[in-house]
Amino acid sequence: GSPSHAERVFERCGRKGVLWDVEDLVKLSRAAGGDAGCPYYTSHVLAGDADIIFCPHNYVLDPAVSQCRTHHRERWSLDERIIVLDEAHNVEQGCRDAGSVRVSLLELRQVLAALAALPARHPHLRAHSHG
Repeated sequence: GSPSHAERVFERCGRKGVLWDVEDLVKLSRAAGGDAGCPYYTSHVLAGDADIIFCPHNYVLDPAVSQCRTHHRERWSLDERIIVLDEAHNVEQGCRDAGSVRVSLLELRQVLAALAALPARHPHLRAHSHG
């Protein structure tokens, strides 16, 4: 599948006010181009004109996903839309996970060694080092 295929599907269906589920998207994709159809791209194209969007919380809260502006998501805007988050009970833990990191003692030692070596490799940093 490709974004251009999804655009063909959108033009083919052209119905507003319709609730599309995964099975509908598969049928639409295949009807517009055989087995090469991609329901994922099709859903993003259709979401561009949707008033209500049901999606996983990371589609809205994760900047790597929500700010993605690929060809098939150019019309995606959360302004003046109703967003229903699937698995919303996981939002709190997802935020905790996004702001947390696990670092091993070995990784900390490697970072410290790399930082200690910086002034030797970059003399202009010596004036700013504290030790």
